[in-house]
Amino acid sequence: MNYPKLFSPKSLLMWLMAALFAVSLGALPAQAQPFAYVPNIGSNDVSVINVANNTVVATVPVGDGPTVVAITPDGAFVYVTQRNLSTFAPEVAVIATASNTVVAVVPLVGCGFAPIPIYIAITPDGAFAYVANTSSNDVSVIATASNTVVATVPVGPNPQGGVAITPDGAFVYVPNRNSDDVSVIATAGNTVVATVPGGDGPNGVAITPDGAFAYVTNNGSNDVSVIATASNTVVATVPVGFGPGQVAITPALSVEDLIADLIAQIQAMNISGGVGNALMSKLENALANFQAGDTQGALGLLNAFIQQVEAQRGKKLTNAEADQLVAGAQALIDAINASAAPAAFAAAKTALPQATAPMAPAANPPSEIRFTRSEARQGGMTMKAFNASGQEVRRMTLAPEQLAAFRRFANLNPTGKAMPAGLPQLKPMQDLFTALESVNAGEEVIVTLPGKGKDFSITKSAAKTAAAASLPTGFALEQNYPNPFNPETEIRFALPEAGQVTVKIFSTTGQEIRTLANAAFQAGYQTLRWDGRDQSGNAVAAGVYLYKLIVTGENGAVKFNETKRMAFVK
Repeated sequence: MNYPKLFSPKSLLMWLMAALFAVSLGALPAQAQPFAYVPNIGSNDVSVINVANNTVVATVPVGDGPTVVAITPDGAFVYVTQRNLSTFAPEVAVIATASNTVVAVVPLVGCGFAPIPIYIAITPDGAFAYVANTSSNDVSVIATASNTVVATVPVGPNPQGGVAITPDGAFVYVPNRNSDDVSVIATAGNTVVATVPGGDGPNGVAITPDGAFAYVTNNGSNDVSVIATASNTVVATVPVGFGPGQVAITPALSVEDLIADLIAQIQAMNISGGVGNALMSKLENALANFQAGDTQGALGLLNAFIQQVEAQRGKKLTNAEADQLVAGAQALIDAINASAAPAAFAAAKTALPQATAPMAPAANPPSEIRFTRSEARQGGMTMKAFNASGQEVRRMTLAPEQLAAFRRFANLNPTGKAMPAGLPQLKPMQDLFTALESVNAGEEVIVTLPGKGKDFSITKSAAKTAAAASLPTGFALEQNYPNPFNPETEIRFALPEAGQVTVKIFSTTGQEIRTLANAAFQAGYQTLRWDGRDQSGNAVAAGVYLYKLIVTGENGAVKFNETKRMAFVK
């Protein structure tokens, strides 16, 4: 069966039944020798291969559908995208390479729809991971120090052609399959600063070691677009074979190789008067400093090298020779800075107190989805996901046009043709849309999720009274919305009974920022707002903050205590 580019059975299921759970992570030391990490989409785990003897030394269980991995520059953590079709909760698992255990699970929330994570890349300094999500048509930005999503960047339709980051970490290139272009994201503000038209069906992307060009394979037009990153324009189109996939570019030379090459260039120039020997001496000393771990000393000698070359321009060196040596020295500086980034990243990550106490992944994935219609939403619906304990774990609003798109997709399969193993079948989905279209205000359509590979069941309830429909069945603290936010965000929580409620905002170092509530609340769903200001009314700095809910009973006993993270951006 042929589906339109924007839709797939998996993406539809993910849109409808996304339910999230979040944990914090810890920082652990990296392994001393190289290992290869291989995600296995069929067995839902990651194989760890020792490259010294090519044997599997560990198998790390993760969530459903692990697809792509990325490793931090210091080698301490592996980020694994996973679609989680059994829980309908797309996320990224974080594996500590020192212990080969999952120390964090990062939930993903898309722009309107639940995302399906396809590709992931980590910035050269290791500070952020960029995850391209099809179906929600956006890129999730994960701060690796806290393992939280700090931004969600809308891009073009169906960004499943990869993610590539420039060597300086300034820009992210994301091919969009359905709009035949490439979105360019500036990491400074996590906004799209350019959209580059290209060939038909961009399918892969890679950036040259100097960051000057992005190579984008086009699956439909059977060619490669070469984008100049300085102008974000296509400067060449290279015909290739049929149906090109991903693209890879050979790495730049090492610092040692670059210095040897530069010394060879100086020797070939036959510079008189001892100038050549002085230049080579600076390079040799720079190499010694670099190998001894003195990065700043090496960079200082290279800057002195450039100054000496400029002083000999038009004297012992022609302009062409001077340009050649300056370019070589600048390439050396870039290579040394890049090699120092992992150590700087590791030091910064270790300094964060919230990264030192790993927490266990959340239990109780969603087992039931409830759809309700309200006249006030003009034909739209509210979707709520509940775990087996009856606790609400996700809520989202489906607009009328989204419901119409779902129905059009279901109609592509009128015969109820069997789906691949591990996926619910489409026939029950057609029944679901039929039930949704007939539900009246105040009624519910309940979808029960029995587990992976089984068809979900659908029931329709009689109309409930407003009071019965409004009371939660358990305590819950929801993820703030929007997140990240500016200038304000909502914090929602559920109280199955009345109690004394305290809601406070903290910095990641534990400093109390603001008290939003310290009063008695009645049972029901409650909402507070935070405007990004402290107790004195001063605007806080951009960054990650914690919000804590504590509920106590009449006798002062704590009945509920939970903390979540949120990101304030400017």
